[in-house]
Amino acid sequence: MRSIFIKNELLSVSTLENEGLQFFGNGKRKFLIVIQKEENNEINIEFLKKILNAKKVVLEEDVFLLPVNDVYLSISQLKKNTAIEQIIFFEVSPNQFGLNINLPKYNTVEINGLTIMQADSISKIEKNESLKRSLWGCLKDWPVLDF
Repeated sequence: MRSIFIKNELLSVSTLENEGLQFFGNGKRKFLIVIQKEENNEINIEFLKKILNAKKVVLEEDVFLLPVNDVYLSISQLKKNTAIEQIIFFEVSPNQFGLNINLPKYNTVEINGLTIMQADSISKIEKNESLKRSLWGCLKDWPVLDF
C-alpha cells in the first residue's frame, strides 16, 4: 500500500484500477494536484499546504492529490473517477494525461471545462523566491479557487 504524508495517514478516495493509481484527499472543490511520487514527502506536502491555506484551501478536504511516476492517462479517465474542474501539474507534463499542448508554466488555460496550470516541482518552488512569486501570482488570480 502506498503512503502519503498528510497527517501521516492514507486518505484514499478512489483508485484507477487499471493504472494502479490512488487519489488522496476528499476533493470537495473539484481540484486535482498532480505531483511526482518522489515529491511526496512531509517537507513538500507541508509547503503545499501553506500555499493552499493562503487561498483558504485545505489539502485534505478540498483537493485530490495524485502522486505519479511515468504514467499515461486521459483526462476523461480522471474525470470519470473524480468530478475535477481544475488541475495543477507540479513537474508533471500534461501530455501524460492526453493533453497535447505546450503549456507555459504559471499560466492557466481552460480546456474542455478544466482550468489547468503547469508549475515546477514543489521542492524547486520552495527553494526559489522567484518561482514562489510566479506560483502565487497565478493562484491569487485563479477565480475558481475563490469559494
